[in-house]
Amino acid sequence: MDDRSARKAGSMSFTLSDHRQAVRDKILSLLQTHVDGLTPTEVADLLDEDILCVRPPITNLTHEGLLEKTSQTRKSALGQPTRVWRIVTKSPLSEGTEND
Repeated sequence: MDDRSARKAGSMSFTLSDHRQAVRDKILSLLQTHVDGLTPTEVADLLDEDILCVRPPITNLTHEGLLEKTSQTRKSALGQPTRVWRIVTKSPLSEGTEND
């Protein structure tokens, strides 16, 4: 690979990385305003993103403890039950539990 190809490949991966981060941030913002949660399909539709761009960040945010999968389901456009995700809210009891 010559220098020009390497730079082009580097800038393309930087752009993809920027897009992934932007989608991640948008998902968090969107779910903060939808307290009842959303399905991945609803998130994709509201963000005008492909579902394949939305599912990985939802999974990652869940592993990071920022989102949680609820027991609630909603029917997808195909009529299939789809799980709902929401922002993890801190319990008032979990804050301030440090000893003085």
